[in-house]
Amino acid sequence: MKNPNSFSIIEILLVVVIIGVIAALAVPNFGGTYARVQLRKTANDLAYLMRYAQSQAVVKNRRMRLEFDPSFTKYWLTQEDEAADSQDKEGSFSPLPGRMGAPVAIPEGLIVTSTNPFLVFYPDATLDQVRVDLCRKQECFSVSTHTQRGIINVFETTEQP
Repeated sequence: MKNPNSFSIIEILLVVVIIGVIAALAVPNFGGTYARVQLRKTANDLAYLMRYAQSQAVVKNRRMRLEFDPSFTKYWLTQEDEAADSQDKEGSFSPLPGRMGAPVAIPEGLIVTSTNPFLVFYPDATLDQVRVDLCRKQECFSVSTHTQRGIINVFETTEQP
């Protein structure tokens, strides 16, 4: 005797096939969304570290510097050595102790360009004017600074640098 409350094997297979088709259509969208989230997070993390460096320059009353490696695949925070002359434009900088001075790797696939390989934060809360562009394919985010006001902005750009 057949139970009227059960499903046939055909009905179950049909539901599995429909779920498979929907999943196959949705997976490529998730990949693009993840890449965009990763790009935005990297730009926001960079801006956060820049704001931290700006506040530390004021609190410690010495220059801080955000540095990029030559290939723009890592960045880290350094501080001016205590014995350095404040009038010396180059100065001597050493890595900031702790996790805030540790190198941060830029995710693979992101292309980073900057107007300068480092950015200096001064004790009076001003900073060098720099624009850092982070791009993946056609999407870009820029982290930009304004010298006089010491403001750090993150914004989406439509053109590649």
